This record gives sequence, structure tokens and C-alpha cells, in this order.
Amino acid sequence: MTNLPLLYIDEAIIVADKPSGLLSIPDGYQPDLENCLAILQQSYGKLYVTHRLDKDTSGILVFARSAEAHQIINSQFQNRHVKKVYLAWVSGEFEQQQVEVSTPLRVNADRKHRTLPDPQRGKPAGTQVRLLESRDFGSFVAAYPSTGYTHQIRSHLAFINHPVLFDPLYNPLYKPQKNGQTHSPEQRLMLHSYQLQFAHPASFHNIIFTAPIPADFLPPLCSTESLL
Repeated sequence: MTNLPLLYIDEAIIVADKPSGLLSIPDGYQPDLENCLAILQQSYGKLYVTHRLDKDTSGILVFARSAEAHQIINSQFQNRHVKKVYLAWVSGEFEQQQVEVSTPLRVNADRKHRTLPDPQRGKPAGTQVRLLESRDFGSFVAAYPSTGYTHQIRSHLAFINHPVLFDPLYNPLYKPQKNGQTHSPEQRLMLHSYQLQFAHPASFHNIIFTAPIPADFLPPLCSTESLL
């Protein structure tokens, strides 16, 4: 069984640090595949899903331990009161320190089930992107999504011609190179859910969680102590 580190646990919530390659919840077609919800429920009983991460995205994943906590947290996500910071290595060099991407997105828009820009039929979506570091093989950025659609960050970054490194859906051909050699020891999606802030469902005090940058992520040189 995959080791699933916990960032926090109390009577209302469990906050896990999901590794890349592990499903958040059971797959609809292959329900027996290992996933975070099933792993945690073996030890902690029934849990409620508040949000999800893509299989290959690592980082913060929050589960509620009661129906009441679930309702309170879900309401915060739906009303965009949850603050989120993702870290990503992307292709190309940013010309601006900060970019606001507001192109409408349509979920499940093609046979590959991708989320694609669609100004006519898409729904309003917003992602702020902040440059943190530039390297010869790409850029290290922080992404602040104001909406929470499937693949939103991946789609928006690809739309502005800075797709996430090793993204099989939105950047299938790109391999970061340095002096003619593949630079990364692990070819995983370079996207990590780094920080999350919301009101605790019992105390209603704002709490911030941080998921350390994992070992299989390209290490940045800059500091990422607090980006919220």
C-alpha cells in the first residue's frame, strides 16, 4: 500500500499529502485501483470528499470526517473562499513577472477528456500565474486559481504557451533539455498543490496548510516558504 503522509488531523478534517501517481478517489471504470480515499478510510472510517487532485498532481488533499464539516468546506470551495497555491515547472521563459489568464474553459471538451479554452461555450475561469524562477530548461511558477475546474491550471498554462513539463495531455512532446540531456530524473507531471487556506469547519478560524515539495519534483533554487 502507498504511504500517504498526513499534514493534519482532528475530529473534523484530515489533510493528506498526496503523491504523484495516486488517485484521489476511486476510478469510475476501475474502482479497485489504489486511491487516497480508500487508504484513509481503512484507518479512519467514513470520509467525505471536499475536492480532488489529478492523479499525477501531488500535494494537499482535504477530507471531511462528518457530513456537517463536508457541507461547510464544500460551501467555501463553491463560493471561492478557499485560497490555493500550486507550484509548477513549465516550458519557456516568462516575459512578465505576473500573468492573469481569464479565458473561459470547457471541461471534457474532446475525446481525450481535456479541459480546453472555449470563449463561446466555456465557463468563466481565472488563474493568476507568478514567475518565481527562470532556468535554461523552463520556468518555475506559482499558480493561483480563482475557479476550480478539472485540469484548469494545466489548460490555462498551455493556452499561454507555457505548458507544464511532462504533461501527457497538454504538453505531450516537450522534454526539458540541458546540454542535450534530459534534465529531470523523474518524468512526472511537474504540478504540485503547495498551499491551501480555508476556514476550519468547527472553529471557523482560517488555517493554512503547506505540502513540502516532494523528492521527485524538480528542485527550485528560490524560496517558497509562504506564497499565499
